[in-house]
Amino acid sequence: MNRLMTASSLSRCCLVALLIGAGSTAQKPPIRINSDPAQVGEVNLPVLAESDGVTYAAWNDNRSGSWAIRFSRSEDRGATWLTSDVPVGPASMLVGPRIVAVGSFVFVCWIGDELGGYRVSCNVSHDRGATWMSSPLRVDAGSAMTQPPDRLGIAYAAGRVHVTWDDDGGGTLDDVVVRSWRIVENDWLGPSQVVGSGSEPRVFATDQAVHVFWLDSGLDYRRSADGGVTFESAADLVPPGPIAEFDCVAIGGSVHVAWIRISGSAADVYHRRSQDSGASWSGPIQRVSDPSVASARTFLRIAAAEACVYVGWTDSRDAPLGSIYVRRSTDFGNSWGDLETRITDDPTTTKLGLLSLRYLTALVAEADTVHVAWDDSREFGFAFDTFYQRSDDYGASWLESDVALGSGAAFSSTFPQMVLVEGAVGVAWGGASPLANDVSFTIASGVQPYGAGGAGASGAVPEVDASGFAMVGGELELELTHSVSLAPSALLIGFEASSRIALPLLGGTLLVNPATSVAMTTEVDGSWVMPLGVPDAQQLLGLNVNCQVWVLDRGALSAFAHSNGIEVWLN
Repeated sequence: MNRLMTASSLSRCCLVALLIGAGSTAQKPPIRINSDPAQVGEVNLPVLAESDGVTYAAWNDNRSGSWAIRFSRSEDRGATWLTSDVPVGPASMLVGPRIVAVGSFVFVCWIGDELGGYRVSCNVSHDRGATWMSSPLRVDAGSAMTQPPDRLGIAYAAGRVHVTWDDDGGGTLDDVVVRSWRIVENDWLGPSQVVGSGSEPRVFATDQAVHVFWLDSGLDYRRSADGGVTFESAADLVPPGPIAEFDCVAIGGSVHVAWIRISGSAADVYHRRSQDSGASWSGPIQRVSDPSVASARTFLRIAAAEACVYVGWTDSRDAPLGSIYVRRSTDFGNSWGDLETRITDDPTTTKLGLLSLRYLTALVAEADTVHVAWDDSREFGFAFDTFYQRSDDYGASWLESDVALGSGAAFSSTFPQMVLVEGAVGVAWGGASPLANDVSFTIASGVQPYGAGGAGASGAVPEVDASGFAMVGGELELELTHSVSLAPSALLIGFEASSRIALPLLGGTLLVNPATSVAMTTEVDGSWVMPLGVPDAQQLLGLNVNCQVWVLDRGALSAFAHSNGIEVWLN
């Protein structure tokens, strides 16, 4: 066994050398997930959710001449989607949709302009989106709203989905309204509850509490410690004054809110936190943005993971709306010791000589990794592509270059959103061009499976997968499961898209045209794990690596069993 391990270690060293010599290509091309055959309708505002390895998407679509909410799902990390997307309800393009998923339950809500006014509606599936209610449900109550809400919010925790919006009720002041859906009981917790008066409501939920924030003369907050049954008295978190926008996040008992305060020509970023699920709030308010730099700041986003809190925004210091900056706290937001970091590349001008515009739309964090996506006009000047950046060390450092995900494929990218699914990071956006209108999706970082494995004599089908993030300077761990005990196997590795094939071989399917292979012997349970260190070499950015495993199975008719394929794009 030691000799075998030594041999496989030597093979891995050879593989690293091959990686360096393989060169790189562009980022993985996006795929189209809407199924409109004519591509004549507009698409807007795609949103994503994930549960149990299934990725869900919903978006606005007017292919039939009127706006509707459509839905699709992927069971292989976004590699393939439903052949035909599904309409789940009519909607105005002004606000929505929003989506959450847990287990086999999927909940989509939106703002519709039916029945002579604006309504909040939803649809529910209990089988991963295979079937839906025949008619959407009303979320709001009473008369239709005369104006569309500023914002629709949605959050899930502890078996309940919480929806919030601002309702004008036919009057001049908007009510901030919350309603909760019980998954097991498959009905509403009760009628809508008015928790305040204002606009731009946000809702976030954990097992400990439901948190609702909104703008009034300052920034107000209420929480429910009983899953949305009752709400405690409102708290004024931020004194009155001009607040441009805000964002919030909760993780366990740690709750954070960040906002942009306008003062003259400058806009500064501030933060406040609670460490006891919103029962009390720390003071004083902390300034996150550098006080020595006066600039306009907008498109604010906040994320948290473990002890780290991250705040990002679009910044005007380099050029009007020309850069994206991120600042982090490593102690639950108690202090902000690191300086803010620009994560976007120069130039600040487009290829047409116009100023680049960058609109931050998504910031997510998990463990030590932070992901950022935004609209960027550097390529076109008059339209946008989707760009991406990542840190794998709690925001201490970032990829040397940001990454264009659309690769110029979209005439205009709008509102890119991200989802984390089984170690991969998926990004979706709406795009419009003179020839097509699409909802596009790609894996910004991670691994996608493809093809099918073939069983050996035992009937078990070997399965290969990878964990960790596929990144330069990182470590990707390949794992084989469901194979033959103590059997020789070969990991086949190919580079670039041309190495992904489907060729009949020995009663199965060869899914990789290999440039090299690594010999491994399975453990007693028919598995093995192979760590693969990826060199910290910038020429590997965008490199496509494809893998498959063949296992000697002497009891099988062809003497072999084989796994599925996996497709890796390094960044």
